[in-house]
Amino acid sequence: GIQYVCFGNHENDIPIEALRERIGEFNGEWINSNMPGFTEPVLPEYKIVEIEAGGQTRKIGIIGLLTIDSNLYRAGAFGGAMDSATPVYETAERLKKVLMEEHGCDVVIPMTHQVMAEDREMARLKMGFPLLVAAHDHDPYCEEVEGCWIVKTGCDATQAAVIDLVWADASTPGDKPEVKIEMLTTKDYAPNEELVDIMNHHLRCAFRRAFPV
Repeated sequence: GIQYVCFGNHENDIPIEALRERIGEFNGEWINSNMPGFTEPVLPEYKIVEIEAGGQTRKIGIIGLLTIDSNLYRAGAFGGAMDSATPVYETAERLKKVLMEEHGCDVVIPMTHQVMAEDREMARLKMGFPLLVAAHDHDPYCEEVEGCWIVKTGCDATQAAVIDLVWADASTPGDKPEVKIEMLTTKDYAPNEELVDIMNHHLRCAFRRAFPV
């Protein structure tokens, strides 16, 4: 299943109490790196994953960053937490330093939710991220900017990305893995029947609300 997520601007489309319920139902890690005012529930600022493979052990830091573009939010967004949200680039740089210098991470991978222009600018700043796992734009993107790959799969789950970070051997610098990306079309794969049943149940509920008899 899904293991790591971060906030997107559309999480603010539902009432704050409903959002808290949805967060509580999620079984993975909901990472909140730049909205410290969101305190209920308390969410991790980052996640550290240690992977052993090919005779190597690598430590990867994951952060989750939400755009603070004021044009996307109404007053009091996220229960007022957006008012004290910190800038994406500044937060990314700070947490990269913390994760690599204090926690010994080999590399830090940001999940970002911002427009592609801002992801490109983040890559141009050369903060040492080999990859941005990005979102917000409804169109898919996969491009390299100043040595940083930016991958967005677009909306409606029509595409997925399989991304591998590869360290050739133990002497390969931690922050310089090879990034391998494969963009896939989800309709080429058989649906999970259990998930389809759950989806149809929710669609029926939504239809009844929209078109009451």
